[in-house]
Amino acid sequence: MKKIIAAAMLVASFALVSASAKTKVTEEVRVKIIDHQNSATGGGLPDWVKATREGSTRKVAKALDIDYKENHLFVIIGEDPNKEFLKTWTRQVNGASQISQEFERVVAEVTQAEFEGKSDTEKASANKAAKIYSASMHNLVLNGLEKAAEYWVLQRTLAPEYSSWSKMEKALKTAKKKAKGAEVSTKDFYTDQYIYYIVYNMDNTTYQRQLEAAMSDVGDNSTESTLLKQSLTTKLQDNLIPNRAIVEPASDDE
Repeated sequence: MKKIIAAAMLVASFALVSASAKTKVTEEVRVKIIDHQNSATGGGLPDWVKATREGSTRKVAKALDIDYKENHLFVIIGEDPNKEFLKTWTRQVNGASQISQEFERVVAEVTQAEFEGKSDTEKASANKAAKIYSASMHNLVLNGLEKAAEYWVLQRTLAPEYSSWSKMEKALKTAKKKAKGAEVSTKDFYTDQYIYYIVYNMDNTTYQRQLEAAMSDVGDNSTESTLLKQSLTTKLQDNLIPNRAIVEPASDDE
């Protein structure tokens, strides 16, 4: 997933998937939530956050009571080990700017995918068109964009050398015993990261109109440009949500 440095080691990450994408559950789930915004009051994780982590735009919309057919969804994710930096970023982040930056990345990805294996002449023409489309996406204002929800979680990720949480905990216990009271760094066993989810939405008709206008501003009518425009239009009509599906384990041994 693309990561953008926002400020003071803060990372804002954002990506796209098709609205029909399915969650892929690996045999070893190496991530779990150890704290979240509602923990202090005894509340559970909101359904829309669960849906975001699963990669389901329809469930996000349903949980937030947003008409899925009439609205276009976008999700931005901020990540940082420091909660205060993350809060500052959340207050200052410009949703439209972050989304436009991601659109530029999509232009590059689609161009590479569409013209891989093509002749040098075709690639040169495609790259020329891509630069124009990228500039057009950068200037996309997204009038009508509204923040629908935001939420933070504290996520713990198992170090790659351990195959399960129970094995890591055993190794950590052994390390502490050998240290005989000295401090043991946990970074070799797991990492903790605060994650902030922000959902934006806008009227779908308004979004489509602005996207079409941005595409129309590109005057290049070459074959490569036309093909790129078709592919980009299809890709950018998808609802936007992070492409990493995260599923909590039922127990530490799973």
